[in-house]
Amino acid sequence: MKNILLISILMLSFTFAISQLVMKKYATNISNEKYNILKKYDKFEIREYPEMFVAKTKLTRTSYETNSSEGFRRIAGFIFGGNHKKQQISMTSPVIMDMNESVEMSFIMPEGVTPSNVPDPNNSDVILEVRPKQIVAVLFFDGWASTEKLKRKHQELSDLLTKNRIEHDKDFTFLGYDSPMQLVGRRNEILIPIERIP
Repeated sequence: MKNILLISILMLSFTFAISQLVMKKYATNISNEKYNILKKYDKFEIREYPEMFVAKTKLTRTSYETNSSEGFRRIAGFIFGGNHKKQQISMTSPVIMDMNESVEMSFIMPEGVTPSNVPDPNNSDVILEVRPKQIVAVLFFDGWASTEKLKRKHQELSDLLTKNRIEHDKDFTFLGYDSPMQLVGRRNEILIPIERIP
């Protein structure tokens, strides 16, 4: 009986490990991030992002958890066929959340989907726009994002920038790279726009 239980536990562990590897590989395959690393520091780096064509939605809730759920549903509805052509649009990574006075979530449109050929969203809360190029400071963290964790990581990056005498905005952006099904090896980033390249 003990041997059967041990074998069952080992098989479940093996299946879980394989599923997480597959999820991580899938996340890598859908990545659409393009940026140049301009400078590396011990705990953060400076990147330049080009213009990006995105579908975005504005959110009004007070917590990250509620906003992320609502924003994801809206934009996922658009890319999964909720548009005038009923066209399926590939999911990309990362998902962008601008954490300013008004919170906005954005999905980066995949290559081949442009302002000239993108179908109009059925939901008027989904907006299509070109996101301008940016120079940002970036702090990586793992695990699960939450309202409190985002505040802490934003403050950590802001303090690092102040310590290094890098002028920066008070607003920040959160990048989430992984599916909710990815339980280990999660990748998250906090971005703060900076005034100039140090």
